[in-house]
Amino acid sequence: MTKTAWERAYDAVGAALRDGDIPRADDALSMLWREAEARGVDELVANTHFTEGRVHDAARRFERAEASFVAALDLDRALGRAPGVIADVFHSLGIVRRNLGDDDGALDAFRNEVELLREADSPHLTSALCSLGGQLLHMGRLELALTAYQSAEAAAEGRQVPLHEVAKAYLGQGEALRQSKRYQEAYQRLAIVTRLGARAAQPWPALVDVVARAWQLIGVLCRYAFVEREAMAAAAFWYAAELGEPEVAARARAELRTLQEAQDLEGDPFRYRVVHREDGWMILAAADGALLQASAERMVGEDLAIWDEVDVELDGLEVLSVGKSAGKPRG
Repeated sequence: MTKTAWERAYDAVGAALRDGDIPRADDALSMLWREAEARGVDELVANTHFTEGRVHDAARRFERAEASFVAALDLDRALGRAPGVIADVFHSLGIVRRNLGDDDGALDAFRNEVELLREADSPHLTSALCSLGGQLLHMGRLELALTAYQSAEAAAEGRQVPLHEVAKAYLGQGEALRQSKRYQEAYQRLAIVTRLGARAAQPWPALVDVVARAWQLIGVLCRYAFVEREAMAAAAFWYAAELGEPEVAARARAELRTLQEAQDLEGDPFRYRVVHREDGWMILAAADGALLQASAERMVGEDLAIWDEVDVELDGLEVLSVGKSAGKPRG
């Protein structure tokens, strides 16, 4: 089917934004407005206001972005458009208001997004609740943030929700609990994120990013909140540096540079290794594997030391046996 001139202009805006070319996006936006005004269709005008907001947001023209999103919202409401359409506008409005420092306005927008998607029984509710939790976390409202992230987890039950959105719910719980100094509970939630990552045969970028952020926070817990977990902290920061986007990777490498135990790191970060030992049990981890706990009775062969690479036999995520790696090919 041949695309309309408006659709071609819309595609041109999207391509320019993906390339980070704001002047080209502005030019395509002008074309988009000409086509919307020429056709005189209210839905196209509303969509053009929304697209204009995206361009201004990408250009960090946040006041103008907010005005564009408000115009889109007003017209969408007047037209009685679908809850999902209006929720998308509230979501973008929340992001822009946070960038403007209007935390209360951002919170109101995210709450409106959640309510619309809840009323529509939308599968996107988990994502919206994670956004709400993130805003509450940003504002230091830790208990409310934890509740939002727990609601995000619950909203995913029995639904086809992308795994990375479920992982975000646990990541948010972990951070809210960490900031509340409920360290062991935080660790448990973050360990779940690593297990979710290990479930994916071929993790996609959004999931890898969440897992990397979980490893970064596990490193922070092990270094600053727990006693004698420095080796485990080093491993966690190593994994975050390997997996993370530039911002996360940079923070992880900064920690590694000041961590004595990191000097002993070598080998393949994607193979399981021993990262912590105590009487009767050990913790195993790999960059793209789950954070696992194994009792000493599961060990076969020679004794295992910190950093030893290991071969692990699993039943799901339960360790059946663990022994020093014989150097077998991974997988």
